Amino acid sequence: MGRALARQMAERGDSLFVLGRSAPELERTLSDLAVRGGRSMAGCAECDLARPDTFGPALDAAAAAHGGAFDCVVVTAGVPLRSALPRTIGSRSLRTARGHR
Repeated sequence: MGRALARQMAERGDSLFVLGRSAPELERTLSDLAVRGGRSMAGCAECDLARPDTFGPALDAAAAAHGGAFDCVVVTAGVPLRSALPRTIGSRSLRTARGHR
């Protein structure tokens, strides 16, 4: 699901920084997205929701690749409850999107 969304965003011309669990798979994904027209494939970093110690460095790398900040983070990994995600990572405050009720 994450790769499909990233493909649509690349085709739209968005600048992307991809996070995932496997460095070789991330590199394949970046190559695929570049072919699809991503205006700026800023890079990738390993990040595993099962390992919270990977969150901060991955988001720091994304911010650095985008000039110090980024607009949004899209999480497509399976997380049983929204409350399982941290509210902050380092100095960043995270907000979760809520669906319509």
